[in-house]
This record gives sequence, C-alpha cells and structure tokens, in this order.
Amino acid sequence: MNFLNILIYLSLISFIFLTVKSIIALGKIDQFFAEFKQKANNIEKDIREIKESSIKTLDSMSDLKPLVEESLHKMNELQTKSIETLSNTDETFISAKQVMDNVNSKIEKIDHIIEPFELLAKNFYSKVAEPITNTGKVVSAIFKAANMFASKMRQ
Repeated sequence: MNFLNILIYLSLISFIFLTVKSIIALGKIDQFFAEFKQKANNIEKDIREIKESSIKTLDSMSDLKPLVEESLHKMNELQTKSIETLSNTDETFISAKQVMDNVNSKIEKIDHIIEPFELLAKNFYSKVAEPITNTGKVVSAIFKAANMFASKMRQ
C-alpha cells in the first residue's frame, strides 16, 4: 500500500500542480483577452477618427469643388481674352508695319527731293569756298599792309 499511497500523493501533487498551472494560464489568457480588448477598442477608436476625418475631408472637397470649377471657368475666360489680345496685337503690329513702310517711302521721296539741293549746295560751296578763302586772305593782307603803312606814316 505504500506504493499506492505514494502514487496517490504523486497524483494529488501533480493534480495540484496542474491546477495551479491552469489557473496561472487562465490568468494569462484573461490578461491577453483584456489587452486584446483594449487594443481592439483603440483600433475601433482610430477607425472612427479616420472615418470622421475622411468625412470632414470629403466635405472640404465638396466645398472646394465649386471654387475649383470657378477657377477653371476664369482660366478659360483668361485664355479666351489672351487669344483675342494676341490677335489684336498681331493686327496692331501689321498696321504699325504698314505705317512704318509708308513713312519710309515718304522719307525716301523727301530724300530724292532734297538730294539735288544737297548736290547743288556742295557744288556751290566747292566753287565759292576757294575764291572766298583767297579773297579773305587778300583782304587780310591788304589790311595788314595798310596798318603797316599807317604805322610807318605815323613815325
């Protein structure tokens, strides 16, 4: 019976040990489920915040949509006006070129009218300049001679 008692005590100790281990394991499982529940609640809270942020973002985008459409409309108007302005600028440049061509042709006509007078003035100057210069020299020499003669007469 000794052996049987030892076996019973061993069984009883094993049973107690298993029970304690089971209680510890159940405590850890309970702690795990508590942490799991906390993390699940945090995830749920985060998902709720993301959902609310997404709704706010979509609302903001809905508010932004008319502004973007208005901006695009204004950009189209600006593009149309720019094209019109460029077209007007091209026409203005063409008109300005025609006016400049007309002015250039008038200037050429005036040059053709003035050119004979310039040639006449040059010819007249070349024919008159030398005799006038020579005459000036002669008159100057006469005045010098007259001054010398007058100064000699005064002495």
